[in-house]
Amino acid sequence: MTQRKMHRRRFLQLSGATTAAVVLAACGGPEPEVMTEEPAAAPAAKEEEPKQAVMEEAEAPSQYSESPRLAEMVANGDLPPVTERLPVSPLVLPRESIGEYGGLVRQIHLDPSSFVSQYGWFAERMLTYSDQDLKTIKPNMFASWEVSDDATHYTFH
Repeated sequence: MTQRKMHRRRFLQLSGATTAAVVLAACGGPEPEVMTEEPAAAPAAKEEEPKQAVMEEAEAPSQYSESPRLAEMVANGDLPPVTERLPVSPLVLPRESIGEYGGLVRQIHLDPSSFVSQYGWFAERMLTYSDQDLKTIKPNMFASWEVSDDATHYTFH
């Protein structure tokens, strides 16, 4: 029995051809499915005009409800009732639905200077921009403000 010696060129040719075949097989897509029945035509979607958000002034509710997590502290006397904790004219933000109290926020930040972005999630701005034009500054946490004649002193109410 004689053994043939494989030369380096032949080995490289076979290795290259095998690699090319594997790459081509991997790049090939699945075989297309053959449709036996024609699908029913889908009804044409009606184009709707974009809805404009209308901001209405929300009225403060006549009675406030206590957070379930704070109810025990109020009952023990560790915390005053909700009516004593709120300001005279509280900021009422209209929402589509009532959320859930509590929960867990999981987040990951790879940049140590990302505290600024975290602050925006959990803090409310003192002033904000109008939803209609995004240019007009309007009160948010403050009901009003005054600016001195030389614009060096600002008083927020």
